[in-house]
Amino acid sequence: MVRKPNGKWRMCTDYTNLNKACPKDAYPLPNIDRLVDGASGHKFLSFLDAYSGYNQIRMHPQDEEKTAFITETANNCYRVMSFGLKNTEATYQRLMNKIFHDQIGRSMEVYVNDMVVKSSDVSAHTRDLTDVFQALRRHQMRLNPEKCVFGVSGGKFLGFMLSNRGIEANPEKCQAILDMKSPTTLKEVQKLAGRLTSLSRFLPCLAEIVKPILLLLKKTERFKWTQECEVSFQQFKERLSMPPILSKLAGGLDMIIYLSVSLPRSLSAKDVAYVNFYKSSLLRSLSAKDVAYANSCKSSLRRSLSAKDVAYANSCKSSLRRSLSAKDVAYANSCKSSLRRSLSAKDVAYINFYKSSLLRSLSAKDVAYANFCKSSLLRSLSAKDVAYVNFYESSLPRSLSAKGVT
Repeated sequence: MVRKPNGKWRMCTDYTNLNKACPKDAYPLPNIDRLVDGASGHKFLSFLDAYSGYNQIRMHPQDEEKTAFITETANNCYRVMSFGLKNTEATYQRLMNKIFHDQIGRSMEVYVNDMVVKSSDVSAHTRDLTDVFQALRRHQMRLNPEKCVFGVSGGKFLGFMLSNRGIEANPEKCQAILDMKSPTTLKEVQKLAGRLTSLSRFLPCLAEIVKPILLLLKKTERFKWTQECEVSFQQFKERLSMPPILSKLAGGLDMIIYLSVSLPRSLSAKDVAYVNFYKSSLLRSLSAKDVAYANSCKSSLRRSLSAKDVAYANSCKSSLRRSLSAKDVAYANSCKSSLRRSLSAKDVAYINFYKSSLLRSLSAKDVAYANFCKSSLLRSLSAKDVAYVNFYESSLPRSLSAKGVT
């Protein structure tokens, strides 16, 4: 027996062995973020909860005895769906989707046993509640009056606080982290990471802030709470003291998206080799017909470019080189040399084979056009850029084996 939050008792049965033998019901549950986003920003909300929802669904008569349990006086079994069975959530969600198929997404959102009715004004909210009650009566479903709230401006739904302003962080979850002391064991760090996961959408750049703390979960040596971890700990606690409110995107307004690209510097030599392996595997998987088709598309692309487009591309290319610092160039050289060393002699020979096949597949017109583009490119480069290209061109043959050059 397990005590409920309201002080009543709930009987639970261990169905471990039964669940192992029971096939998995793959009926999908709705996405929580989508439901929360859909229910936020409305003036009137009603939160509904079914009375012992699982127990309102009948078991199939042939499966009743499979739910049997032993007491001191007799052997009993359930005639209704019991807590602890494997596919209870999927079964209940399927029933809710059937009952409220006309209301879900329009006037209400449902996640298993949690329901919220949303409306923009009083009259619409009254009509929406009437439709919900009629659907419940048709299917003989009952609500729990102790857990139902009607016509409010905000409330808790799936761990989030909904209001007409938007989505707010659960104050209980925020307070639980604010009351925490600095972790002293690995288990306390794991507990902290779990609590932060549920609040991640309210803390921008959370991964960067808690990076020193999360590194403790990967280390195999003895646990050590450093000063850097303490600074990170206090930093996100300060942000949680006044978490932001997430509002819905207003229509008709411009949206600005900020992107941060740092992939090249995040790749190690091993990662570069791994990417290169798949690149070489892709080349080997192409048929001669596919290669010829790719060559045709490539030559068509060249012919479709105007002289103005080519000049613009050349300008961007030269500007990019000049904007690189000595440190960036050294880093690029390091990655490039690591990539070459990761190629086997077989891979180099295979790439050379396709390179020569590519040249043979080009018509005289395509070759002439390519030479024209190449000469135009050289004329647009400064002396410094040409020297830079020549350096890399001379470096490439030295990095290849004799077999690869052949």
